[in-house]
Amino acid sequence: MKHLSKLDLLNKKVRNNSSTNTGSRILNFIFKKELQYAQIDIKIPRIDLLRGEVLLSDIADSLEDDDPAYYGVETLIILLYIQFIRQISKGVDLFTVGKELINKINKYRPITIQENYTETKPNTFALQNFNIPNQTINKDPKEQEITITLNLKERFIYRGEILLYDLEDLFPDLEITVEETISILYMDFIDAIKKGHDNGTINNILESFSYYSGDL
Repeated sequence: MKHLSKLDLLNKKVRNNSSTNTGSRILNFIFKKELQYAQIDIKIPRIDLLRGEVLLSDIADSLEDDDPAYYGVETLIILLYIQFIRQISKGVDLFTVGKELINKINKYRPITIQENYTETKPNTFALQNFNIPNQTINKDPKEQEITITLNLKERFIYRGEILLYDLEDLFPDLEITVEETISILYMDFIDAIKKGHDNGTINNILESFSYYSGDL
């Protein structure tokens, strides 16, 4: 089974369940090992990080007593992912989820063109084009990717791995990790926000922060 996140929780649990008795698994659940936090790294365009910071600044300006740490971009990214996982947990059509995810992958995982010269005969070079996913050449600094570390409850990472594993049955060619899923969800959110947001958008975000505060 391939890794669906760098933590590889699903494979670890499969191995542990094959070597651990039922009593031990029950004790693990009682002592809430599933609630421990884990760190994962995601990559997003630098410009999307800046857009997120501007949005959160707008939110902070609308509050009388804002908490900058609470409304950091990292927290916003985690919030979007938890909302997604919670919706999945309530029961949705996985085929629809898979199609939407694939559409987002095609949109936010662009193929760029790298130009290389290869020798075809002595003293003669021909220009060739190669499609290279997820790589850029001499890209504007605003568009360069930046790595962000998220402190996320492990059970949500595990739930994401389960989702991707189930989606692979429906879409065998699907190649994506939990980290990439989180990045794509955030980029899709920012893409909608950059078209414009109002007080209703800000209020929805604030309500989501409040509603999911126990999961953050």
